[in-house]
Amino acid sequence: MKPRTAGILGMSAALIITVVSGAVIALPPFSILGALGVVAGLILFAVSGTWVVRNSWDPADWPSLSISAQEAMRKSRRAVIAQLAFGPLSLGLGVWMAIRGHLQGWSQILMGIVFLGIGITSLRTLKKVELDELRKQTQ
Repeated sequence: MKPRTAGILGMSAALIITVVSGAVIALPPFSILGALGVVAGLILFAVSGTWVVRNSWDPADWPSLSISAQEAMRKSRRAVIAQLAFGPLSLGLGVWMAIRGHLQGWSQILMGIVFLGIGITSLRTLKKVELDELRKQTQ
């Protein structure tokens, strides 16, 4: 079996283990078993994620993950914009929860503010790095 296939199967199994274990946590006699299952599922997911990028099982084989700077900037920008979408979503949910009298609404509002702050800071940093790269290319 190739590492990529093993990684995909492992990640799928890890998701199933984590979801089932999360449901088992709610059952009192099996709560500890469920917590251990969640931890095991998360560890399996992380390890399987590293297998996905390997070309072979040879210990000396390192994955080839090099990409151009422009492509890396585009991918980073997309990820930051996707993260920024959770800011207003979290703020709206938090306001709705706070109006309904749930105390968790305030933590949701705080989380929305943090999402927006990190996202805006990340976009500014990406813009600065992009401008610095353009300056280097023109000199």
